[in-house]
Amino acid sequence: MIGLPGENYETVEETRQWMERVRPDKFGFNIFMPYAGTPVYKNPDRYDIQIFDVPEEKSWVKGRQGEYESFVATNALSRNEIERLFGVLFTQFSDITSWKPGVGKK
Repeated sequence: MIGLPGENYETVEETRQWMERVRPDKFGFNIFMPYAGTPVYKNPDRYDIQIFDVPEEKSWVKGRQGEYESFVATNALSRNEIERLFGVLFTQFSDITSWKPGVGKK
């Protein structure tokens, strides 16, 4: 997951290095969005996170490849930077694992 409270370039790099080292067969990778009512959602300042309004039509969908959006930012990473890094890491993780989410036998 990317965009967690306190996320910065160092933590993103730690995640990338972990994937390089572990090389799982499959992976899931998403942009963080706290649920309403959770401590992070209620107290974003305590958690170094900004939460932006989510349009109703996007409130239940995690996104489609190439259409992911961030509705959070940290002091170190803007929404746009989280989206950019998500795309870079998603491609790297797909290459590392040779697994394409949503593709294959059912």
